[in-house]
Amino acid sequence: LAIQQLTTSLSFLTEKKQNVGMIFTGFEGTGKYRMGRLITHLLLYNCKSEVVVATNYCENVEDSCPVVAEEALVQENLEKDVLLVLDGNDYYYDEDEEGEDDKTTSTYHDLKQGLVHYLLKRQQQQQSNNIHGSVIILRHIEWMPPSVIAELVAAIHEDKELLYKTCPDDNVDNKDDETVDVACTTQKVTMENTIVIFTTQYGTKSLFEHLRRRTQENDNDDDDIDEMTKAMEQDIRNEIDLNFVKTGVLIGKLVDAIIPFQPLDPTSMKEILRHNVHRLSNQYSGKQWNYLLVSEAALDYLSGTNYVEYWTIRDPDSRDVVMTLSKHGAHDLADDDNDDSSIDDDDHGVDADDNDDISGGLIMKALKTKVMGGLRERPDRIALIDFSTEAGQFMIRWCKSNDDGKETSILDDQERLCDDAYWFDFDV
Repeated sequence: LAIQQLTTSLSFLTEKKQNVGMIFTGFEGTGKYRMGRLITHLLLYNCKSEVVVATNYCENVEDSCPVVAEEALVQENLEKDVLLVLDGNDYYYDEDEEGEDDKTTSTYHDLKQGLVHYLLKRQQQQQSNNIHGSVIILRHIEWMPPSVIAELVAAIHEDKELLYKTCPDDNVDNKDDETVDVACTTQKVTMENTIVIFTTQYGTKSLFEHLRRRTQENDNDDDDIDEMTKAMEQDIRNEIDLNFVKTGVLIGKLVDAIIPFQPLDPTSMKEILRHNVHRLSNQYSGKQWNYLLVSEAALDYLSGTNYVEYWTIRDPDSRDVVMTLSKHGAHDLADDDNDDSSIDDDDHGVDADDNDDISGGLIMKALKTKVMGGLRERPDRIALIDFSTEAGQFMIRWCKSNDDGKETSILDDQERLCDDAYWFDFDV
């Protein structure tokens, strides 16, 4: 869903206007931030779109996935100042504690200062830099002072200058008070060729409600789906606007595109886990092993309810499960910081699998520890992670490469190609 709407939105980035604002809305762990980082390289370096829409998993281990060097690309973009990332964790604003007027808070001024200083720097650099343009990603805008977000959207949409006052006494409370006689210097910057991506969980209630409706209306033709998509986008925009009413700027209506990221189903979770194993394989290929494989049985177990927390959507009449969706997405699999979900299960009328023992984000870390700690180095062999449903245990086997070199052949012919297993328990 996100890919479809993003492809449409990207087509007008160079045609419609110099500055573009996009909101990536969706549940945690669905790839909003990652997609934003990849877009930087796609747009500013004329990369092929496959860099963004790649499935992140190569069927043949000799293939080179275009996202393997993602972290290096991001670091390069940050160092060249073509990418700026600001996180709501670092600019947290609590209206209950700090009051309704967020412009009087140090958080507001710190965030505003970071944006203005970056844009001024980019204006100076673009005269001597072949890369004209930049991408700003604001993560978790629901945690940031809403006034800054509103001013930034207004600057994008109406080509207004972004202003920031610097005062000698650094008196935050007086910076925007025109009645106070303080010698302040006003910095002004006009945004040029800038793409701003806002990531948020605002809008997810509307997104979830539309997903539930679609599961109950299976006989829709293309026209009905188009209408439902338009209705969903409008409801998401309205939900986002409710959180910015006090600013006087309805950002949901002003941004150029709303890109929804729906929660991940068990199949998507398996593919993410498979990709992470593939990356681990590449990291130690030729050292620890020739390459590393993981069986479907192991993927099923690791992405199951023992380690991943799921929502289930049921048919209101039959109570049959019609959709199963991960609550924390990739955060339950990868070794990342787990954000607190702003969505309550009760808000959606869904069932959350009752599993208090889940430790989100540690599956790959624990798997790597087990694999690396239990294997001797055999760079000429293939290491296979498997799971025995009968024994309830994981195993690692050393396998010879088959003549055709295909992974599927090795997985289907373990008894002939693989040695005895090294068994281990898996605890997160």
